[in-house]
Amino acid sequence: MATLEVRGLKKLFGAQTAVDDISHLFADGEITAVVGPSGSGKTTTLWMIAGLTAPDAGAVLIDGIDVTSRRAEQREIGMVFQSYALFPHLSVRENVEFGLRVRGLEKGARRSRALEALQLVRMDAFADRRVTSLSGGEQQRVALARALAFRPRVLLMDEPLSALDARLREDVRLELAQLLSTVKITTVYVTHDQTEAMALGARLLVLESGRVAQAGSPAEVYRRPATPFVADFLGAANLLEGVCGSGEPRLLTLPFAELELPRDTAPGPCRVMIRPEDLVLTTNGSAQFHANVVSSLFLGRQLRLVLEVGEQRLVMDASPDTVFYPRAEIGVRIRPDRVVVFPAGPQPNPGRMNR
Repeated sequence: MATLEVRGLKKLFGAQTAVDDISHLFADGEITAVVGPSGSGKTTTLWMIAGLTAPDAGAVLIDGIDVTSRRAEQREIGMVFQSYALFPHLSVRENVEFGLRVRGLEKGARRSRALEALQLVRMDAFADRRVTSLSGGEQQRVALARALAFRPRVLLMDEPLSALDARLREDVRLELAQLLSTVKITTVYVTHDQTEAMALGARLLVLESGRVAQAGSPAEVYRRPATPFVADFLGAANLLEGVCGSGEPRLLTLPFAELELPRDTAPGPCRVMIRPEDLVLTTNGSAQFHANVVSSLFLGRQLRLVLEVGEQRLVMDASPDTVFYPRAEIGVRIRPDRVVVFPAGPQPNPGRMNR
């Protein structure tokens, strides 16, 4: 295991800045999920850490040692690619042995290490099969075994589940979470899937336009996003315009309700985030406002409602056992402790995070 640190990483492709001054400390033995929309710099950052792309500025350090100038094979980093990059003409065992052979291990040691890695991912029974006979989930495990076989100090994973269908992706995600918690290797896991990022990452690193928008635990980033972009990207969110009052009690005025705010909230125009699960159906007279049901979508564990209150539309989650009729009026209460208030206007992008 090892600590991994990036300092001021920057990468330009022509006139376009793909990564702009990213700094972060990846903790020893911890899984960090790097998440962001397409073009946010996730894969470019990963490739600079791996040594597959040279940065235009900045440094990559492993256990405090600068490895920026080292070639990829000298960094003791394992990598699982999006496409798995397996050799179709080789068996499962031969694919896992390939990196060990390149590193000069003798045949007996290669075979022993390969079988050890395959046992770890529960693929040792498939050792003599061609990889072309395997399912997508099985190929993903072989690619992981190959990355782990030479016992890397850092593991990088570039959207390794994106090629799988939704059901298989969920199953493999659970297996992967268990496996990574067992090997306890410092892991950087790149994905565009917010659910996957929150499920696998002990910490999240959210990127926007090549810069760090926020870093923190999944619960912290989800519940207390630093900017409206993070709020909107990481799960469903109602983003509303409001006004924070300056009197006592300090009130937040929304187009359809008023809420009491903490005393340290700055007065003036603001933007507000309310998650769908933080709007609560009420029938006991405690409603803060009433809304009409526009539509409902059954999602298994919850019913997602689109509500209309005046000219404002909101998304709300309710019990899947509840029946709502179109245009029905319902009473709604807001969980005030879950409301997040942002200053009005453009939000600063922090770029460089404190370590």
